[in-house]
Amino acid sequence: MSSSQEVVVNQPWTLNEALGDALAFKPTWRKPRKPKVFLPRAVRPGEPLESLGSGRRHVVLVMDSNGFNSVIKLPRLGQNPYLKTEGHLQSIVRQRLLKYGSDIRVPSVLFYSHRWHPMDCLGAPRGLIHPHNALCMERIPSLSSRARSLLVEKLVPENERQAVRLNPMNKKLLARVYMGKSDYINSHRRIYQNAEVFTLCDVVLSVDDMFQIGLDLDKISGDMGSALAIIHWSAMLDGRGVEFVLGSTERGQNALWLHDLDRCQFITLDMAGV
Repeated sequence: MSSSQEVVVNQPWTLNEALGDALAFKPTWRKPRKPKVFLPRAVRPGEPLESLGSGRRHVVLVMDSNGFNSVIKLPRLGQNPYLKTEGHLQSIVRQRLLKYGSDIRVPSVLFYSHRWHPMDCLGAPRGLIHPHNALCMERIPSLSSRARSLLVEKLVPENERQAVRLNPMNKKLLARVYMGKSDYINSHRRIYQNAEVFTLCDVVLSVDDMFQIGLDLDKISGDMGSALAIIHWSAMLDGRGVEFVLGSTERGQNALWLHDLDRCQFITLDMAGV
């Protein structure tokens, strides 16, 4: 071998490099998943029902057993007539983004019901013994188990990682994309406190985090900006409260999703509306 020849040695990835690769917008090592179809029906007694998350106004339940892949959004207290409107707005936004070729995905709405309840399902949250109005929609697929493992390694102290991995709430991972610096985020979803409080189901990635792990910020910010422009000027909605999350697709690829349109309202394209 000539002394002038350079020997290239592959260096092991750092944690940030490995995490950036796991969250990048490219095909992953996961096998493609067959599309799941949700058929509206009463859930049989004893069928597993899992709480995916909750907010001040809603509880989100997941039903992905027996070939189903969907979520049910229920009002936390009593009836919430705005759920029907939210489903309508979500369908409009999804159609407009598809029309303009946006890479941002929006969960498809499967049905709205005035009277839905889980009957005697195991695992149903307390209080769901009476019929509720409900919005059923496509579930945003979780990021890969590799991304989840690397994120635990990055965010959680070593002596508590196993407890976080064993927590059922951390089986699924959606990363909320926040185009602001981490100094402005003060959330239990980002700042680790303990294994009981911390959850990966909706962890926050700030612009600092995404830069640090090498994600394509130009693409992410460009796609988000274009989606908001379509929402504003084509769907004629104010876009208030919408969230962007990094999830995956039925083919196992990472993708940006938009959801939570429950606070959106129509605007008029004049000085008062804009």
